[in-house]
Amino acid sequence: MATRDRTVWTRIDGALKRLAPVFMLLLAVYLYASFVDPVVSKSTKRYLEVAVVGYFVVELAVKYAISEDLRSFLRSYWLDIVLLLPFFKALKLVGAVGKLLKSLRLLPYLRKAVKLPKMLRRTRSAVARAVSGGRDDGADAGSGDSEEPER
Repeated sequence: MATRDRTVWTRIDGALKRLAPVFMLLLAVYLYASFVDPVVSKSTKRYLEVAVVGYFVVELAVKYAISEDLRSFLRSYWLDIVLLLPFFKALKLVGAVGKLLKSLRLLPYLRKAVKLPKMLRRTRSAVARAVSGGRDDGADAGSGDSEEPER
C-alpha cells in the first residue's frame, strides 16, 4: 500500500515538474512588477504571489510525501523551507507588531512594565522593614543578649 501511495506522489511530482516553467515565468513577472516597473495592478501582483508561493508549498508537500522520513526531508529541503517562511502571514504579523510598537514608541514603557514586579518586591520589603522598626527577621540574633559559650 505504501509503494502505491508513493507512486501516486511521484506522478504528482512529475506533473509539478512539467508545470515548473510556467510558474518560473509567473515568478519573473512578479519580480519585474515588484522591483523594476509596476506593469500590473496590486491585486494582480497579489494573485501572482499567491500562485507562485502556492506552487512551491504544494511542491514541498509532495516532496515530503515522497521522502523516507522527516529527518532526510529536512536535510534535503531545509533551504526551500527557509525561503518560503517570509511569505506566510503569521510571520509577517510578528514583524508588523514589532514595527508598530517601535513606531508608537511604546518600547520604553514596555521595558518599565517588565521591571515593575521587581520594583514592587523592593517596595514591599522596604515597607515591611519600616513597619517592623528597621529590623529584619534575623536582626535579634546578633544583639548581644545571648550567652557566650563556655570555654
